[in-house]
Amino acid sequence: MSKYWSLTKTFMKTAIGASMSIKLGGTERKWAGIVLVIIIAISFAPILWMLYYVMTDIFLIFDMVGELPVGVGFVLNIGSLLIFVFSMLAAPALFYFAKDVEYVLPLPIKPTQIIGAKFTIALVFEYLIAIALMGIVFFALRDLLPVGVLTFNTIVTLLALPILPMVYSTVLVMLLMRVSRFGRNPDRYTMFVGILAVVIAIGFSMYAGQAFAIDGDALVNSLMGQPVAMTTLNTVFIGNGFAARAFGADVIFGGALHNQLINIAIAAVAILVFFALAKVLYFAGIIGLSESGSSGKKSTVEDISKNTKGQSKFFSYLAKELRLLFRSPTAFTNSVLGAFLMPIILGISLVPLMRSGDFDELFGMINFSDPRTVAFTLVIMTLLGFFIGGMVMITCTTISREGKSLFIMKYIPVPYSTQLHAKATSGIVVLIPALLFMMVPLQILFQAPAWLFVCGLVLVLPGALFINYLGLYIDLLRPKLTWDNEQAAVKQNLNAILVMGISWALAAVIAVLGWFVFTNPWVAFFGLFGITGLLAFTAYYLAIGKGNKLMERLH
Repeated sequence: MSKYWSLTKTFMKTAIGASMSIKLGGTERKWAGIVLVIIIAISFAPILWMLYYVMTDIFLIFDMVGELPVGVGFVLNIGSLLIFVFSMLAAPALFYFAKDVEYVLPLPIKPTQIIGAKFTIALVFEYLIAIALMGIVFFALRDLLPVGVLTFNTIVTLLALPILPMVYSTVLVMLLMRVSRFGRNPDRYTMFVGILAVVIAIGFSMYAGQAFAIDGDALVNSLMGQPVAMTTLNTVFIGNGFAARAFGADVIFGGALHNQLINIAIAAVAILVFFALAKVLYFAGIIGLSESGSSGKKSTVEDISKNTKGQSKFFSYLAKELRLLFRSPTAFTNSVLGAFLMPIILGISLVPLMRSGDFDELFGMINFSDPRTVAFTLVIMTLLGFFIGGMVMITCTTISREGKSLFIMKYIPVPYSTQLHAKATSGIVVLIPALLFMMVPLQILFQAPAWLFVCGLVLVLPGALFINYLGLYIDLLRPKLTWDNEQAAVKQNLNAILVMGISWALAAVIAVLGWFVFTNPWVAFFGLFGITGLLAFTAYYLAIGKGNKLMERLH
């Protein structure tokens, strides 16, 4: 048991140690990591507050018809599905692709201790989601249930909630690693699961948007009718059904205790089954893992000739950057895919509005013959560029993603300016299609004049240049080059938050100017083009003009 705890503490230090210290002025500062965690936690507050109000309304509706356990079960199932998706992403990185695997296996440690320690670490991270969810459930139900019963059910449900989804996802990953070559390619696997997670999230958002757009009675009837999705979740996450029924009890020693004991028993059995299966699947899947990514395909003379075809240094380096973006799961899901999520989310949010009469009323208020409407439309198009551009973490992490391979940039026969131009262009190549992905449907939906759409595209271009060259300059100033996992270079990089804050702050300034100053279409066009053009030139000068000196000091 002591080896298990020692191993667990070691894995925990490895997992969170790097994220709790940030380099400032060349020195690691632990307090900076703590401040970052606090800032991230605060940034989630609006989302949690919104979920609290949504859950309060859901529970109140179901309590009025005497079916509170159905509403609680619905929320618990959605939480379990969320944990399952996140653990599908975390399990391969922790159990297979972590660098500690090759060092731990030869040690005189029992297989169950290694498996148990890694499962515990994964479970700790999933408990963060469970704590947030059950905290909201507790406050949303505080006026509907006795405090003692509510507290007891919340604590017990919290302890059991992540276990079954974690067991499902981890066993599924182990089985995939054992019998398939697909799972052994970390890039391909993570990208596939990341896209699957986005699809599930979008699907749920569409379902939730439609569900909450209808009245309370229709929502109750929908869930009481046991739709296929909810029936499946109730069957897969069977413990949630007993936990939900426990919330319907008025006293602890009765229905609540009975149902929660069954819930805990299901979680315990799931853990025992996990260890039994893991001993068979885990170590057999690790063997030869480092050699399994190759396809074994032989290169022909034609392949070699095609791959060595000459082209300019700029386009060769740009192609390399784009390949890294699309082949790296971390960069793809957080930067490339993230750029296209906002248009999809916006479209989903418009679905309930389009089904109601409010959308027709809003559409009737838009008059493109009014100069002020045209001027403010140009302002909105400009704002879209800054808003979406701030969410694209490509150039603001492009130097950081080089990591220990930064020396390659210094030794290849390509000028720094060419490399930096290519890195900035890679962000622009992704950002422009993402903006079109949002602007074209809006153009079709609101039927704006074609010339207005073209003017909007012209205004978007300097904004895209500004954001990408600004991100490149900031990443040159303070790159995060020391990391063991590329996720740290992207997800734990303050540069992305800094670029997002600057772009959104400028968007707020432009919105104020648009409302009070840019009331004429031509004044708006030339004024916005002048502002964004000046910003783009400034960012270009900082990134390229000072890029050589900044690159020379990096090591």
